[in-house]
Amino acid sequence: MAIHPTAIIDPQAEVDSTAEIGPFAIINGPCRIGARTKVMAHAIIGPWCEIGEDNVIHYGAVVGHEPQHLAYKGEERWTKIGHRNIIREYATIHRAYVEGTATTIGDDCLLMAYAHVAHDCQIGNRVVLVSNVLVGGHAEIEDGAFLGGGSAVHQFTRIGKLVMVAGLARVSQDVPPFMMVAGESKIRALNIVGLRRANVSAEARTAIKRAYRILYHQGMPLPLAVEEIRQSDMTPEVRHMVDFITKSKRGVSSHYRGALADMLDD
Repeated sequence: MAIHPTAIIDPQAEVDSTAEIGPFAIINGPCRIGARTKVMAHAIIGPWCEIGEDNVIHYGAVVGHEPQHLAYKGEERWTKIGHRNIIREYATIHRAYVEGTATTIGDDCLLMAYAHVAHDCQIGNRVVLVSNVLVGGHAEIEDGAFLGGGSAVHQFTRIGKLVMVAGLARVSQDVPPFMMVAGESKIRALNIVGLRRANVSAEARTAIKRAYRILYHQGMPLPLAVEEIRQSDMTPEVRHMVDFITKSKRGVSSHYRGALADMLDD
């Protein structure tokens, strides 16, 4: 274990023998830090924090600090970080407020400088939060989503799998999987590039396009559009899209009426 002599480590902290702790880093306890994880200079790890293997936590990042919630009184609440994540300079991740839950981040995520993940958020795998992204409490972000710089996600909002959020967008309604969203929570197009990069098959992409047209180009009320999609042969991807929409509590983002192109070419 490589621990700089200026680092402060709580006796209750469990730090793997292969982890690295940099100068002036502070590791509060109880917490667990997994194999080969690197905590750089001046980073702070809060109590009740579980960090997996092969993560890199950069200068000044704060992981597992108490939630910004007026009713929080110091109760035991957890932050759980998976494996192979990169958390860049001064990013902040706050532990949960709700009893029996944890703020969670999956595997292979990238949180760039000054990104903020609030209490009780659930972040999937391979999610990218570009610099200055703000994710409000209780938000859910599914696998492979990409949030552009300075975008803001309202509390309790859900962002689906492989969604692309434009920089400076304000997301206040749920964004179904595979969409591109910009401005005031408006769907602009399908994330065709993201689907290809994720190796989604041509057959599945065609089915997703068909569902997208029904949802956003036929002028149907959302419940009727969902029912029409259900009448077709649904791939697993389309079934996931339908399930996501039917579970929405905040409402689903609507289409941007001024869009000139929908990027539907295969």
